[in-house]
Amino acid sequence: MLDSAGNAYFGAVGTGGGCFDGTFSAKVSSDPTQNGATRWVDTCLGGTQAVEIVGGFMYKGSHAHDCSSEGLFPQVATGASRHLMAWDKDAGTISSWWPNTNANGQEGPRAMATDGQQLFLGGDFTTVNTKPQQGFARFGPGATSTAQPRKPAKPTASSTTAGKVTVSWKAVLDDDDTDLTYRVYRDGGATPVFTTTAHSVFWSIPTLSFSDSQPSGTSHTYRVDAVDNNGLVSFKSDPSDPVTVR
Repeated sequence: MLDSAGNAYFGAVGTGGGCFDGTFSAKVSSDPTQNGATRWVDTCLGGTQAVEIVGGFMYKGSHAHDCSSEGLFPQVATGASRHLMAWDKDAGTISSWWPNTNANGQEGPRAMATDGQQLFLGGDFTTVNTKPQQGFARFGPGATSTAQPRKPAKPTASSTTAGKVTVSWKAVLDDDDTDLTYRVYRDGGATPVFTTTAHSVFWSIPTLSFSDSQPSGTSHTYRVDAVDNNGLVSFKSDPSDPVTVR
C-alpha cells in the first residue's frame, strides 16, 4: 500500500508463534541509501489482514490482542481482540479511533478500500460496534451522532464532612475520542456546577470525583454527561440517589 507521498505500508498475518504480525511503514525513494528505510513499526500481537490509507491515517483490520509493547492495551480475553485500529501514517502513533467488529474465529475485517474520504471494509464479521452488520461496513468522514460518547453510569453522592458532598462517577468510552469533557449538574439544573476533562480508553477507565460545597441539612441529586472534541454530547446519566449534607 502506497500513500500520496510514495511511502509504503505493510501488514503481516504472522501465522505461527513468534512471527511478526503487526504493521510497518518504509520509504520508497530513488535514492538507494533511503529506499526501503523503515519509518516506523507497530509491534502489536494479532495478525493483520488488511491496511488502507485514508487522509493522514493508516487503518488496519486485524485481531490485535496484545499491544503492551506499544504502551497500549495488554493481553485481552479470548474474543475481545481489536479488529479495527488506526495509526498516524507518518508518526506511527495510535489514533483515538476505537470502533470494533466481532469475528468468526480470530479474523474480522479481511479487506479494506477507500474512495479518498470513506473507509470500506469487508470480512467475516456479523456486528459493528455491537450492532448487526454482516460482511460489509462503511465509515464516513467527520463526526456523526452515532459516535457520541456513551451515557455515563449513575453517579454516587455522599457527605461525610460538614457542608461537603463528594460526587463520583466512572468515565465513559467514545469510539473516536479518548479525551472527553464531563459536566456535573445539581438537582436537575441546566447549568453545570463542575466541568473536568479526562482520558479514557477501554483498558483503562478512570473514576472521577467532585467536591460540592452546600449548606448542611440540604438534600441534593446529581447527573453527569460527556462531551467529545466534536461537540457531540452523551445522554445524561440517571440522577444519583439523594444525599443530605452533613
